Amino acid sequence: MIYIQVASGAKEAFLVVKERASNEALNNNAPDPLESYIRYKIVNTNIYTMHEALAIADVLSETPVRIRPRTLSCLLLEDNEYMFFIPCRFTGRKNV
Repeated sequence: MIYIQVASGAKEAFLVVKERASNEALNNNAPDPLESYIRYKIVNTNIYTMHEALAIADVLSETPVRIRPRTLSCLLLEDNEYMFFIPCRFTGRKNV
């Protein structure tokens, strides 16, 4: 699931997205998909168009990456927009 929010900063956008997801879950009598997420990580500081960001999020949602538990990935978009998505976490250990 992808969440996009306009805000003056990533922290503000993250908090609004969490609140919005919580309200939607409450209204639909469904579990909150972001309830366990307590932080976010900006993937990189490049600013992307919506099309570019969707393509990157699609790849990162399927590719295991090393990221702390309960962390959403964030991409910076044009016009002070922030895209948050649930990354695919790398769970195994590298064989030596």
